[in-house]
This record gives sequence, C-alpha cells and structure tokens, in this order.
Amino acid sequence: MPLPLLSLLIALPAVGAAIALLGPWSRSQARWVAIAFASLTLAVSLVLLLDFVSPGVDLGLRSDGSGSYTAYEEYLWFRILDTPVSFRVGIDGLSMPLVFLSALILLVAVIFPMEERFKPKEYYALLQIISLALMGVFISLDFLQFFVFWELVLIPMYFLIGIWGGPNRHYAAIKFLIYTHVGSVIMLLGIFSLAFYTNTLDMIEIARVAPGLSLGLQIPIFLTFLIGFGVKLPMVPLHTWLPDAHVEAPTAGSVILAGVLLKMGGYGLFRIGYSMLPRAAVNLWWLVAIFGVVSIIYASLVCLAQIDLKRLIAYSSIGHMGFVLLGASTMTSIGITGAIFQLFNHGLITAILFMLAGAVKHCTGRREIPHLSGLASKMPLFAFLMIFSFLASIGLPGLNSFISEFMVFSGTYAGLPVEIRKLVIIPLIGIVLTGAYYIWTMHRVLLGKFNTALGEVRDLRLDESLPMALVSAMIILTALFPALWINQIYPYSGILQDGLALALGGG
Repeated sequence: MPLPLLSLLIALPAVGAAIALLGPWSRSQARWVAIAFASLTLAVSLVLLLDFVSPGVDLGLRSDGSGSYTAYEEYLWFRILDTPVSFRVGIDGLSMPLVFLSALILLVAVIFPMEERFKPKEYYALLQIISLALMGVFISLDFLQFFVFWELVLIPMYFLIGIWGGPNRHYAAIKFLIYTHVGSVIMLLGIFSLAFYTNTLDMIEIARVAPGLSLGLQIPIFLTFLIGFGVKLPMVPLHTWLPDAHVEAPTAGSVILAGVLLKMGGYGLFRIGYSMLPRAAVNLWWLVAIFGVVSIIYASLVCLAQIDLKRLIAYSSIGHMGFVLLGASTMTSIGITGAIFQLFNHGLITAILFMLAGAVKHCTGRREIPHLSGLASKMPLFAFLMIFSFLASIGLPGLNSFISEFMVFSGTYAGLPVEIRKLVIIPLIGIVLTGAYYIWTMHRVLLGKFNTALGEVRDLRLDESLPMALVSAMIILTALFPALWINQIYPYSGILQDGLALALGGG
C-alpha cells in the first residue's frame, strides 16, 4: 500500500493543533508540542523531497501515472447528485519547494519566542492550523478543496493579528481579512467559470481541457485569477493591506505571512492562470510585466522613506514579489524557473528579516530606525545576521536570491521583442534602489555612536538566534547547491513554456 505522506502533511498539523489546544499545557509545554509536530511535518517534507530528487529510490509513493506528479493520492470524499468529489493531492516541481518552505518556516516560527505570553495554547494551535491550510493549498488538485484550504488560511492569521498583534491590531486584522477575502471571492468567479465550461473540479483534468477554450473566454477568467492572486502576492495597487498586517502582527505571524502566505499568490498564478489559461497568459504578458515592474520600483522608493524597520521589510517584500510577476511575464522557461525559485528564496530571506525586526524590539524596546544607532558595538550577533540577510535580499552574488533574480532578468531580456529589450533597464533600477535602502538602513542602525537613550540592550538569545541560524544555513545551502531546487522546477517550467508556446502559435 502506498505511503500516505501527502495526507500526513495535513494530518500532522491538525493533530498538533488539537493536542496543543486541548492539553493541560503550560506555555513552555504548548510550545514544545508545536515544535514536535512542526518537526514531524518537516521530516515528512524531507522524505518527499528525497523521493523527488532521487527517483531511483523507491519509497513506496504512488505517482499520478503521467509522471507529472511524483507523489499522488486520491480518496473518495463525498457525492453530489451521484457525482463523486474526491480528495486529490499531489506534488510536482512547482509545489515541492513550497511544501518544504512551508514546513521549515512553520518550524522556525514556533521556535521563535512569542512576544505576548497570554493564551499560549491558542497561539500555537493557530500556527499549526496555518500549517495544515498552507499544505492543503500547495498540494490540492481539486478546486473545491483548494478553495477551502485557501480560505482556511485567512482565519487563523486574522486571529493571530487581532489577538497578539500591536496597538492597531484590530484595524490591521480587519483590513487583512477584507482585502484577502474579496480577492478570494473574485477568484471564486474564475473557479466557477472553469468548472462550468469543463464540467469538472479536477484540476488535472481542467489543465488538460481548459487550454482549448476560446480567447474570449480565457481573458476574463484569467483576469479574475490575476486579481485574486495579485491581492495575495501582493502586487501594486492591491498591496495596501500588507504593511499594516506586518507591522501589527506578532513576529511569528509576520514570518509566516511574508515567508509563505505571499507565495500562495505566485503559486496560484502558475498552477491555475498559466497552466489552465495559456492563451490569455500569452496575450496579457504585458499587463503582468507592468504590474511586476511597477511593484518593484514603487516598493523600492517607498522603502527609502520608511523609519519603522518592520514596515521597511514589508514594503521590500512587495518589491521582491514584483520579480515573480516579471519572471512570469517572460513566457520563457528560464524566466518562469527564476520566478518560482524567487518564491522559495524570498521566503527564506524574509523569514530571517522579520525575526530580526522582532528581535531588535525584544532587545532594545524600539524598532524605529532613527533611534537604533551603533547597535553593532552592543549586539554583534544581531549585526552579523542583519548584514548577512540584507546582503542576501539585495541579491549579492554568492547568496541565494542572486541566482533567481539573474534568471528572471535573463528571461526578461530573452522574452522581450528585440526592439524594446532596452526596457529591461527599468526593473534593473529596482536592484539599485534595493541596495540603496538596505545599505542606508545598515548604516543608520549598526554604525555610528550608540544611542544611550536605549539604555541597557542585550544581544540575541539562543531561542532567537537558533531559528535564524536554521534559515541562514538553508540560504547558504541553496546558494551553494541551487541545482537541488532548479532541477525540480525546470522540468515543470519547461512543460509550462511548451503550453504557452503552443497557445501563442494558435493565436
């Protein structure tokens, strides 16, 4: 019997949430329960990764038979008017990196100490619920369960922000819920349309049938998904919920929000928009490119004006997600591979950035950049990790995001018509601006005379530095061995490009 590892990705966090919530635990005990189940989930993702990168090793997993999904499970769920609705899950080159990323980020989120220590059982249970919902989004192959998991993500994040967040937490939580839910409703119109015209909710079958729909049908359906996924990504001008949510969320909430939740938008764009509606995608490439470039430049300029470290990192995430849209618009396998790889790389980098923002508040009591000066002399470990993560986010050669951003720009240059290839200089300006605001921030925070108004400050504790060390190690490993992920993604993006090229040839 095939091992149900995909189901375990959902079941383990569900069991962990129930045990954390219902057990007679202290705060420390509830945290260890969450760490235990997050570690088990990460272990399952590692087994799936081993199966993916070592196809000669038989781990007893079932594939979908076509070779597209290396692990696949299907169970009858229920029936509607004698029509079976099945629970379908699978992993391919698009979902495998994001499944591993989700498991890793949720583990470091529960290891990192919570700021507000009330209701610890509920806090750690909600983190586990987010984990199961994220896993459900990334491995679902039925539109009904995909949408259920997509919406389920919103509920625990709303409560995390609203209960354990900052002074304006209620405003930020409501804004987050309204924006993302409205985006989901618009996306649901696209799901209903695809289901109506294909007469199925099976995402594999829809990906086979829907590309044959007329361009007049594909374009409006594609636009519903672009809006729905664009809110989650987020792309300018659908981004305004994100800075408020990040600033008010507890550190673990910000880590998960930027590290994984934003990736749902990019994942959905490739899984649904590009795979199922390729004719619309190739005809609207310019629109996706404009949204990407505007997001890169706008967010970078706004970052230059920020005084709150957490808000600066939040806006930087908007800019870096613009590279995903830019890579998607190229219609080339290298550009699409770079965009998907950027989802993974940004998830790692932004996780450590938000942990640093939370840690500096723990250590100094302040987060405003003008008040944080000369910290390198008092907090050397913090200073080292800040420099490391900022350089990784800039895209320094030798660190992980350089590779994905280079692939995006290579695909952009190759994908543009010859007469307008010089326009690639516009998004390149975003790289310069990114370096400017990060270097300026490092100068103001780490160098100069120490601000004695901060009083006694401390360096990072073990429970703060350990999760950052785990993520830093993965950043270095990814930079040294990028083929581990690129070799997973490239076959998927190659198939996707073939479909887009076929659609382009067919008009």
